[in-house]
Amino acid sequence: MVRCGKAIVCAALEMVRCGKAIVCAALEMVRCGKAIVCAALEMVRCGKAIVCAALEMVRCGKAIVCAALEMARCGKAIVCGVLEMVRCGKAIVCAALEMVRCGKAIVCAALEMARCGKAIVCAALEMARCGKAIVCGVLEMVRCGKAIVCAALEMVRCGKAIVCGVLEMVRCGKAIVCAALEMVRCGKAIVCGVLEMVRCGNAIVCAALEMVRCGKAIVCAALEMVRCGKAIVCAALEMVRCGKAIVCAALEMARCGKAIVCGVLEMVRCGKAIVCAALEMVRCGKAIVCAALEMVRCSKALVCVALEMVRCGKAIVCAVLEMVRCVKRVLWQ
Repeated sequence: MVRCGKAIVCAALEMVRCGKAIVCAALEMVRCGKAIVCAALEMVRCGKAIVCAALEMVRCGKAIVCAALEMARCGKAIVCGVLEMVRCGKAIVCAALEMVRCGKAIVCAALEMARCGKAIVCAALEMARCGKAIVCGVLEMVRCGKAIVCAALEMVRCGKAIVCGVLEMVRCGKAIVCAALEMVRCGKAIVCGVLEMVRCGNAIVCAALEMVRCGKAIVCAALEMVRCGKAIVCAALEMVRCGKAIVCAALEMARCGKAIVCGVLEMVRCGKAIVCAALEMVRCGKAIVCAALEMVRCSKALVCVALEMVRCGKAIVCAVLEMVRCVKRVLWQ
């Protein structure tokens, strides 16, 4: 990620598929002058793979014109279609893999779910800019004043309130491919880095929601999802496979003063079971406390418990996403 003068060059969303895998070329975001030119997210389908054409976002004057993400369906693979970005009045509604520049800040976000084989390709990152408010969908960054509120999943800024939504994990075949966003804030600029999803053999490695805010900033750790064997390990933050064991690390986002305190995603491996603590986001006063996403893997069953986000006072209670995978079944609530 290269920041040149007042221009931000965001390097490549690359997805590398080995053998029969998916090679996804670069998501480039180039800010030229006061305009943001977002070059192509290319996904190259090799063999029976998927070729996804370019996501372009062009900011003209004070308006953001977001072009379409096209995904081509090749062979027996289904690629979910068009990234539509609709500019309504002064509001910009951006669908999957989009960038919204607000003030001097660039909010970049990207949720991609790749469909491999008979799996499902899920798009769906929506960012809606309403008035001076930015409504960001899945895996987003919301800039409030001089503060950046980073969440895993949805953060919706309504007035002075932030509503954090639900983490959804899509079950593809017998696997869940959950993708990731790297956001690096340098100075007053946000540089969105590389979403890498590497599929090696029968394993799907979904890399990294990294949000790094320097100086007075927020440091957000990596979201890694590693599919090992027939087991699916889904986590927000870090999942590290050691031997046959999975050690899940924590996301801590601490902002002091008028800031945002994002709590810890704790994942504790007990025996052969993985106990993942819940990511809860509670907004109290002017502060946001992010607690916990619980994912509990018992024996061969994966129980994914709820991302609850509760805002106190004038607040909003965000419903629970429960994804329960019992043996070969996935229960969504």
